[in-house]
Amino acid sequence: MDHFEKNIKRNPITQDDRDRLLQKDYENLKDGGYTARLAIWAYAEVDEPIPNELKPFLRELLLGNFRGKKQKNTANKWLDLIKEVAFHINKTGDTNEDACEYVASLYDEINADTLYGEYKRGKYRKIKDQILNS
Repeated sequence: MDHFEKNIKRNPITQDDRDRLLQKDYENLKDGGYTARLAIWAYAEVDEPIPNELKPFLRELLLGNFRGKKQKNTANKWLDLIKEVAFHINKTGDTNEDACEYVASLYDEINADTLYGEYKRGKYRKIKDQILNS
């Protein structure tokens, strides 16, 4: 164990009162339209280190939504549904429409006609062929 690790164990890094007050100030500025996101952007533009009081906000931003996340999640959801329909057809021998109706009945928010329309798209041909020919 080197000197740095020993020092961290003896004196763990914590937020002091000053950091908590500054973080509280940023939270209060949200009402005026000045968000932590803008403050982080300002530091990034001038290539300066981000202050500790902004780091919790940065963590929240990084864990939150990013551009294109909804489209990616939607595409993955449809792909999973198409796979489920193909596996159901492979297992039971149902027609495409019957399998789509069955899978749609398992989920409240899915319409059978919409699922059938997605299933017919050529976009999923490769994955359907792999499942149906196995």
